[in-house]
Amino acid sequence: MKATRFVAVFLLVTMLLTMLLTLPIFSAETEKQGMSFTADSLYRSAKPLEESPVTFEAWIKLDENYDQTQRAGIIIGNVGVSNTSEKVDVNVEINTYGKPMFYANGGKIQITFWEKTNLTPGEWTHLAIVYKAGESVLCYVNGEFVEEKSISYDKPLGIGQTMCLGGDHRSGNGQYFKGQIASVAIYSDVRTADEIESDMMNGYGEDGLIASYDVSTLSNGEIVDGSGNGYDMIRKVVWPDGIEPPSDFAYSFAVVGDTQTVALKYPEKMKDIYNWILANAEDNKTKFVMGLGDIVDSFTIESEWENAMAAMKLLDGKIPYSVVRGNHDSVELFNKYVKYDDYKDVISGSYEGDMRNTYQKFSVGNVKYMVFALDYGPSNDVLAWAKDVIDSHPDYNVIITTHAYLFRDGTTLDVDDVVPPLKVHESYTPERSGKNNGDHIWDKLVSQCENIVLVLSGHDPWDDIVMTQEKGLHGNTVTQMLIDPQAVDKTVDGGVGAVAMLYFSEDGKDVTVRYYSTLQEKYFMNGSQFSMTLNVVESDNKIQIDESGNTTVTYATSASYTVTIPESVIISSKTSTGTASVSVADVVIAANTQIKITVAPKTGGEWVLTSGSETLYYTITKGGTPVEVNGVIHTHAAGVSDSDTELTFAIVDGQSYKAGSYAQIITFTVDVESAA
Repeated sequence: MKATRFVAVFLLVTMLLTMLLTLPIFSAETEKQGMSFTADSLYRSAKPLEESPVTFEAWIKLDENYDQTQRAGIIIGNVGVSNTSEKVDVNVEINTYGKPMFYANGGKIQITFWEKTNLTPGEWTHLAIVYKAGESVLCYVNGEFVEEKSISYDKPLGIGQTMCLGGDHRSGNGQYFKGQIASVAIYSDVRTADEIESDMMNGYGEDGLIASYDVSTLSNGEIVDGSGNGYDMIRKVVWPDGIEPPSDFAYSFAVVGDTQTVALKYPEKMKDIYNWILANAEDNKTKFVMGLGDIVDSFTIESEWENAMAAMKLLDGKIPYSVVRGNHDSVELFNKYVKYDDYKDVISGSYEGDMRNTYQKFSVGNVKYMVFALDYGPSNDVLAWAKDVIDSHPDYNVIITTHAYLFRDGTTLDVDDVVPPLKVHESYTPERSGKNNGDHIWDKLVSQCENIVLVLSGHDPWDDIVMTQEKGLHGNTVTQMLIDPQAVDKTVDGGVGAVAMLYFSEDGKDVTVRYYSTLQEKYFMNGSQFSMTLNVVESDNKIQIDESGNTTVTYATSASYTVTIPESVIISSKTSTGTASVSVADVVIAANTQIKITVAPKTGGEWVLTSGSETLYYTITKGGTPVEVNGVIHTHAAGVSDSDTELTFAIVDGQSYKAGSYAQIITFTVDVESAA
């Protein structure tokens, strides 16, 4: 009798344990482990997928009161980054009325399980979608097979792109999930009905597991990938709190991405973007402003140009800036409103006497910069011209700005990406097209030049700043950035007007990036607040001459300045002991600029300086006093006494020279200590 009772109790306990062990891991009792999402917050994987997911599983609960006439949103997916033959996107979503949907290939595949599948709002549900390439897509609800749809498409999905949880990559994240997600798993194999049921009952199996997420592991904005494969989900916040500009920096550049949406929808706010830059210029120590094209939206509407250029010209005489033409900016109207005559005294060079391809040279402290503004899809001739100029300025840190170069996935923009310049397109006339895509610009120019340190572009609408670093042919690191807020200017009421502020250390190497909405007056995108290091060209502070008169270092400065300065000082020959020829090559400098040359440790010798077509002859002799410039003695120039080792003089700029009227002081230090 006792034995019978024992057996009965044992069987009862065994049954209870079995029931407990087979309860779903996310049942109604664990609903608080679920996570809600908004348009302003979703999660992205830390790296792109290396395997193609074919089985998607999740524990979800739709909001009880969500509007069922609208889509309930995305559970997991990567639509919105890229959709090419090699990178095909995929989403698992909930369509209207709680119907699961398989969405892929840029929307060309949209399979909704209408007939037999219905998810009940307010209840936790285990959902599985299985993609059998070239055959069918299957749907399982709470471990049971429900519905199957045929599919002829047979390509791998999702590879090479980051995944999102609770939304996707499209601007504004309008299809965020309207409910809670407790866990998600993706597999590289076609899970069977038994495996899916086991996953629901016992937790996600390990075979074929690419990534799995339990939202209860959320910590410091990250959800750990339970597979151990490193696909941790990192929180993306549109309007992050607690962001401040850096406290320790020497100067900054401002970068204005595509303004086309603001020009079209909020023309009265164009000035607000540039007024913000000006109002904060002193605190930000802003030395230069760069545009990236698509200044306007409409190809033929001149009122957009009038308004946009009135806003940009607020910078005139206050902060130097460059202008880039985008594919929305017609050549005719660009040349009409960005007039060469208005900028010819500011730029350092132009390809064809207009503003479509220009460069400006300037220095900040001891760091020399050359900023190129290249046309949309620049031609081979333009790229060759730019390369020649860059090659002749090896001591300059070159920044390339052009409209279309980098794509949102961090690769250079090619023929398969969104609206590449060089592609036959039914809506594009030759004027709207270009000659080279981003990959061509890399191959023909950027990778070739050792002193190109930074490339900035727009064109591809993307909420975040995209930054990548690649090695050039010389082993140098080139930093590349995509900055284009045009899409979010459409989705945010009133526009964003985002400006990327680049804050530099004194040596130009360390850069802190801040992305700020000038129209909403707050920082934009937590992923766009970061730091980076540039491969800055090193510059020694003295000129050295070997016994044969050859030079190893060419230029140094010892005072700050704001005007464009001579690009180099080269000791080209040594004619006798204590004597050398100094050439200031290809000088582009403001008229009446006063320069101080320090000759040390010797004071004897004849120095010949060349400024464009102007050759300035200075004879320095121990105890001598004459100072001769092209045969004319300028009485304002300082003489030289027995003890003098310094001489002050002025560079003459054509006929604009006015004795005694100096724009500013620049100091060159010429050290000839190695000269015999």
